[in-house]
Amino acid sequence: KKHFPARIVIVIDGVDLIQGDNAQQGQLHWLPTDIPSGVRFILSTVEFDKSLSPHQKAGSVRHLHRTYTELKRRKCPEMKLDPLGVEVRHGIINAFTSSQKQAFELNETQAFKIVTARPSSQPLFLRTVLYALALGTEKSTASIDEQLDHYLA
Repeated sequence: KKHFPARIVIVIDGVDLIQGDNAQQGQLHWLPTDIPSGVRFILSTVEFDKSLSPHQKAGSVRHLHRTYTELKRRKCPEMKLDPLGVEVRHGIINAFTSSQKQAFELNETQAFKIVTARPSSQPLFLRTVLYALALGTEKSTASIDEQLDHYLA
């Protein structure tokens, strides 16, 4: 009988946002460099640093984020994900609203407001807004339009 090692996959979203004690945000000193053969890490990070230093002006040259640079230095395989397209966003909204057991519907204007919001091109943001709306319709007296104005501000 052959011995197959256990397979472990560890997924960490937003490693660029992790900050340890006495360490700058985005440092990966905590991430091991030697990983056993049965273990895989799947990490997400941003490619470019979105914050500006005090000497930088808006529109100046963008710098690679320290986590992205460190993962490239470690020769980690890379898969770039493009922002969600408008049709995909509509599909996610329709699938989500139809899967809700309670009455949760968006009219065309509300769906358009979500789809055209720039952050909704990111899956986590879109999912968070939809879950918040579902919870808000159940637990809040605020209308869907009021909730959307708050979440998309």
